[in-house]
Amino acid sequence: MTLSKRAALGRIAAFIASILLVHLGTASSGSAQPSQGSASGEGSRSVIDQSHLSPEATYAASQAHPFGRVHPGAPPEVQEFAFLIGEHECRERLRLESGSWLEFRALWRGRYVLGGFAIQDEYYTAQVFATNLRIFDPLQKKWIVTFSRMPGFAQSHWRGEREGEKIVMRRVDSDFEGPTFSQISRTGFEWNSGGRDPNWYSSCRRKNVVER
Repeated sequence: MTLSKRAALGRIAAFIASILLVHLGTASSGSAQPSQGSASGEGSRSVIDQSHLSPEATYAASQAHPFGRVHPGAPPEVQEFAFLIGEHECRERLRLESGSWLEFRALWRGRYVLGGFAIQDEYYTAQVFATNLRIFDPLQKKWIVTFSRMPGFAQSHWRGEREGEKIVMRRVDSDFEGPTFSQISRTGFEWNSGGRDPNWYSSCRRKNVVER
């Protein structure tokens, strides 16, 4: 490695270290204050204030708020998906290739994440587990959603927006009407896979009352 490359790597490492110090709350107060050593002679240890990382400070899930809280500085549109917060029991109807319908139950659970600026929801059946990360982009005025499923890993990316009383999702590379939420209320919602003749329906009812 040349001397110039080593110098560049050294500057990058110093920059990353400075960011970490600021994030941990130590840069503003200089060096961390040492704690008193114990009677057994452990010596002094650095103490880092991590109160800003508590669930209450980060709006994350906690005992008082098991599904997190929305950040007061989040875009107001985040509340469009607040109906997902909490747990819902869902009746599913899926059309098979034969044309017959398969009926089963599912659990749909949502919570605030990323400091209360986004919503993550999880979908569980006896065979499939899926999750969506939903972030509202104020510049595009649209929801940006990343969907992941296991087992048999699959992932897709969507954009969406409120259209009247519905929220409609579309693939990022298509204008085709995709998954659609409707009949949204505090007690539940309806979902379908989209298009003129959806092949998948969910009818979901809230299990619990949560602060949104």
